[in-house]
Amino acid sequence: QEMEAGVWSRPGLFSWNRIDAGSELLADSVPENIRGRGADFG
Repeated sequence: QEMEAGVWSRPGLFSWNRIDAGSELLADSVPENIRGRGADFG
């Protein structure tokens, strides 16, 4: 399930239906022009 552009999750994962505070902080610190894939495991 895509929550926002480029942010994917699925039922059964922590905070699967919204971006939690830690993930939002991580996403805000990544440059906008970054390319490739990344994962937040925790």
